[in-house]
Amino acid sequence: WIVSNVDNAELKAIAITRLARIQIAQTNFDDALNTLNAPLPEAFNANVAELKGDIYAQQGNKEQARTAYQAAVDAGGLTGNPLLQVKLDDLAVTSPAA
Repeated sequence: WIVSNVDNAELKAIAITRLARIQIAQTNFDDALNTLNAPLPEAFNANVAELKGDIYAQQGNKEQARTAYQAAVDAGGLTGNPLLQVKLDDLAVTSPAA
């Protein structure tokens, strides 16, 4: 209801990201990605990128997950969420020993 009926962009963005989290928990990954493609205020870029990374990680797509998590870091996501660095580090590419 909020997504469809509220004019406040920030409140709408909070509702959209929460809806996406529910869709992720229900393993409706395509629906969650579609939900996250809604236009949101720039302040939500890190949150959206991290959520997309979570989706890709759960789907087993490590490369897209790593790219999304890095986008979240680049958007300032580490400021309020140090766990984001752990998620990114877990997907680090290791080079074979010489």
